[in-house]
Order: sequence, then structure tokens, then C-alpha cells
Amino acid sequence: KIGTGTIMDATIIAAPSSTKNADGTRDPEMHQTKKGNQWYFGMKAHIGVDSKVKTVHSVTATPANVHDSRTIPDILHGDETRVWGDSAYQGQREVILKAAPRAQDFTHHRGNRASALSDEEVAKNRTKSRVRAHVEHPFRILKCVFGFRKVCYRGIAKNLNSLQVSFALVNLYMKRFEKDKEYRLSNIYYDFNKWDLRDDSKKTLDTLYAILTENPTIIIELGSHTDARGTDAYNQELSQKRAESCMTYLLSKGISKDRITAKGYGKTKLLQDCSKLPECPTDQSGDCECHQLNRRTVFKITGELDRKLLYDNNE
Repeated sequence: KIGTGTIMDATIIAAPSSTKNADGTRDPEMHQTKKGNQWYFGMKAHIGVDSKVKTVHSVTATPANVHDSRTIPDILHGDETRVWGDSAYQGQREVILKAAPRAQDFTHHRGNRASALSDEEVAKNRTKSRVRAHVEHPFRILKCVFGFRKVCYRGIAKNLNSLQVSFALVNLYMKRFEKDKEYRLSNIYYDFNKWDLRDDSKKTLDTLYAILTENPTIIIELGSHTDARGTDAYNQELSQKRAESCMTYLLSKGISKDRITAKGYGKTKLLQDCSKLPECPTDQSGDCECHQLNRRTVFKITGELDRKLLYDNNE
């Protein structure tokens, strides 16, 4: 879901500067611009990135010599309450408010020789940079993963269409599984004091099997957690056996043992400690939402196999 914070930025996409073609001319819709002491010829891709979910929600394109601030109305969706940008967007408060009436301006301040930034302003810029840095990630994926370092067509319009499709793929790429983040496997059930998988639990593990098959290089850890009842030693042993039963099932379906580890956490990582709540049972006589929340099986990606070795083994 797109939120109410937008980070604005732009990047230069190079175009061929050679005139060795049938027309003997450069692309008339591309232009040159200077960045630092380096001249570039091509176009700019301008994007608006949600500050919370980090996805690109707006894309536009201009010749490279168009200033970043000229595209503000095109990359804000209008419901923003906060807008971030580098110093290229400084002094555009009225434009920002016209495009997003409720937005606060959090763009960088820029000093000059006559008026250097104060220590307080430098500190504010540094704080803003922690948010603004997220806008660089989509650009990195666009250029380094999908190879969009140079234009694909002549003219702005066709390249804009290509950019829109590419940034849609960038969003999908960024929302793939993240390393070391836990993902809960719903509907993994066990009988009391048992660790054998029930048939209804295997359906959920079949989904995890499909994920491992579609992503043949990822290495995962299967973790099992118990609720707060029982001794530490009992819960640790029970959770370890339950995690191993999930791993055994996946191994039986053909997943390599090098890609899965099983670890029981017992009650060391409770999501909600209800030991002091009078309505929550402390023995096996009943159950509560807290205990159900704590009893869980999760997986997380801990690494990735060497792709070259994987492909070599498949040949």
C-alpha cells in the first residue's frame, strides 16, 4: 500500500552520442548535461519512491538537460504529507504544495561560499539522508540487475514506456524474499506433545517446497517455537524435533540437505509473554490467543548457493 511519504530523485540514462548512422545525427530528443566535471548525453529518469514500502509509484522521463525540479508535479501522487529530495529540489516549496497540498518539505538545504550551512542544518541534512537513501536502491537494481544503463530506443516516449515496465519489475524484485527476515508458515499443526506432521500441515510445506523449487539457490533455516508453558529443556527439545520433522518432509520431496537447517527455539523468542496475564492458562487445561501466536513455525533465508557451482552441477 502506497503511503503518504515520497522521495524524489533522478538519474541519467546514457544515449549514443555518435553520428555514425544513416541520418548522420544524434537523437534530437536527447541532450547533454554536465554533472560535476563530466558531460553526459542522454535522458533523465525521474521517480517518486514511497518512503515506507520503498516501491516506485511514479516515473517520468525528460532530456538530460531538464532540471530535476521541473518534474515535481509528475512524480508526486498528491496525497503526500512529507516529501524528501536532494538539494536539486531546494526552494520548490510552492510547487510541492501545489502538487500535494498537505505535504511538508523535507528536501536538502544547500549552502554556498557566501552562506555555509550551520551545524544544525548539516545535522538535519544527515537525518534526511537516512530516509532519502532508499531512493538509490531502485536505481541500482534498474542499472545493475536489469542493465538499463543506456536507452533502448530513439526518442523519449518509447524509452519512457520501457522505463515504466522496468520499474514495475524493479518493484517486484525488491519485494522478493529478504535475507534473515522471518516468514511465518501458517497452519502448521501438531498433536499435543507430538512432533509428527499432520496431513493438513503438509499442504503449507508444499507451498514452501514450491518456493524452494522456484528459487533453486536460496538456503533457509526452518525454526520452530513453542508457547510459554512447560520447562525450558522440554520446550527446546520439542521445538527442535518439530523443526526437524518439517525439514525431513522437504528432504523427502527432493530438496537438497545443503539448503535446509532445522533449529528449535523453544520459548526463547516469545512474540507475546502472557505469563502475568490472569486470563491466560499456565497449564495444559486451556488455550489462549497469546499461546497460539507464540506456537509457530517460520523460515528465513540465511544464504545463497554459488550460482556457478549450481549450474555446473546441472550440466
